[in-house]
Amino acid sequence: MKKLKYSLVINILLGFAVIFTSCQKDEDVTNPTKDPTKSKEKSAQAYSMIENEFYKWVNGSYNSPSDFDQLNFASAAATYKEALALDPENMDAQFGAAITEILTAYADPDINSLIKQMDSVMSGDSFNKMLSSPGIASQTEQMVLPLAPAAVNVFAMHKLALTDPPLISKIQQVLRDKFLPRLEYASSRLAAIEANPAFKFTISGKMQGDPQMESVSIYPTEVFLMNAGLHGIRFGLEMFLIYKFELTDYSQSSLVNALQQNNQSFFVLASDGLQRAANCKANLQGMVTKLKGAINALETISGNKQDAIIKLGNNGIKQADLDTVKTYLNKFETAITQDVSITIDDADTDGNTYTIKVNIGNFFNNPAQNPKAAYLPPYTVEPEGEDKIHFRFNAETYADFNFPDPTMSGMFPGMTNETMKRLMHIDEAFGFKFGGWANFTGNYYQPISNATIKIQTATKTYTKTTEGDGDFEFIIREATKNPEPITNIYINYGDGDIELTTISPAGDLYIQAKHRIWYQININPKPHNLTANVNSNPLFVQLNWFANNQTYGGGHFVVERKTGTGNFEGITTPQWYWDYNYQDYNVSTGVTYQYRIRSSYEFSYYNALVPKDPFYSNTVTITP
Repeated sequence: MKKLKYSLVINILLGFAVIFTSCQKDEDVTNPTKDPTKSKEKSAQAYSMIENEFYKWVNGSYNSPSDFDQLNFASAAATYKEALALDPENMDAQFGAAITEILTAYADPDINSLIKQMDSVMSGDSFNKMLSSPGIASQTEQMVLPLAPAAVNVFAMHKLALTDPPLISKIQQVLRDKFLPRLEYASSRLAAIEANPAFKFTISGKMQGDPQMESVSIYPTEVFLMNAGLHGIRFGLEMFLIYKFELTDYSQSSLVNALQQNNQSFFVLASDGLQRAANCKANLQGMVTKLKGAINALETISGNKQDAIIKLGNNGIKQADLDTVKTYLNKFETAITQDVSITIDDADTDGNTYTIKVNIGNFFNNPAQNPKAAYLPPYTVEPEGEDKIHFRFNAETYADFNFPDPTMSGMFPGMTNETMKRLMHIDEAFGFKFGGWANFTGNYYQPISNATIKIQTATKTYTKTTEGDGDFEFIIREATKNPEPITNIYINYGDGDIELTTISPAGDLYIQAKHRIWYQININPKPHNLTANVNSNPLFVQLNWFANNQTYGGGHFVVERKTGTGNFEGITTPQWYWDYNYQDYNVSTGVTYQYRIRSSYEFSYYNALVPKDPFYSNTVTITP
């Protein structure tokens, strides 16, 4: 429970920065009037103030950002700055000024207003969906994020909000003018502490929410980590500020207009976008530097201290884990400034492995003026109904779908359109897709695994192997807009090619871009080893056969019979035979009969493919 309490304090210090900030210029900490004794008195007073507020915070109930009106760190912030003015070398004042600079942000009128607006908006689930991270796109549908789907969510958010949500440009303004300066100020204060290996800041039991708890201490390790977190937050904010997102309102018409590829006011480089991009890169590098500093401080200063929040060894972080972190930090640091090769397994629809180059820094060196046009192929945005937006790419085929810059401003050096399209699974959306499931209809639909499915056109043959569950899927990237008939379909599960046909005439057996078909392949068990015996009282002919080397298991069959030189005719309708036997009572003494069993597919699904030619058993002759 103790660990939970003081961990909460650290998380509060980092997490609160994400929500509350405002504009604050760096104070002059080089005042020649220096009074270290008075400075210590001031910082002690401020410490008592934040101790009381943290106690209220840990033991209070704060369900939304608006609830933080109940907390007041302003007096402590002012007192810490007075202490700094008296002695810039007062490390307690440096640390206190850093955290209270962030914690007092709610008092800023613009921040306060924005938070209350957002608090209203966040009551709608659509807003939460809009803010969720889409990650790296892996298919065409995900590529459009955060364009059309995000716009739809914003529109829905607008309808659900208790008050009008703030425009994106307004949010950017507040973050730029009121958020970042505070983070920069706090980061500067923490940087001053990092150079002091003797720094120690005590978190009392009261600050943890229980005066009876033992105190714990913050050492340079935690300071470095907090500063790394601030650099990470600054990176995210600068990323958000690289591009401008100007809207007059969140109406459907405004969003449709904003998303047009040639729109020059929404998702286009801001006037200071290049500098923001450079700041992003610097903050990424700074974050890595601070994390390395934290590791070094943990290993050399505080890792073995009993009162440290973060420890090294059996009671904390294992050295082996720390060494692993170092390795990956070095790799990440390299990726910011150099080309790094990464391997992606099972990366496309054929399961191929790719090795690609990544250079994160290149993206920040040369951000696109208009990403909508620079990164995405031509698309169309139109209103749909009263509250929807229809977004589609104009390409009609896989070959036509091309990225203007597959390197994404050099972030993927050497990337080609073909590789990018394969990695993004564009063929799934723009190629021809033929999927299905192959099975033996007897024995409760047993999947046919490792079978070769072959489809033929007048000019080409395509093959695919069924998976363990009988599934198969063709994706033909070269499909064009013009339908190309499929002339033949075969399956080979060990007995050679068996030509397939549809149960009923079908109009979709053709290859065409964006065309989708799905068929179940039904293979009835092959009848064989047919035998016939005569029963005299009553008179009938007993027929028994096997199917797939079994004496039972099920399957649809027709019993055929002929006499003399006549033709075989079905003497039964297609039926399901579980035990593979039949009694023919319509026989006469002295007449010679010939029998055979024919497989039947009359009961297959409409969208099924079945053998074009039925399977026949051997023929038996008998005279009752």
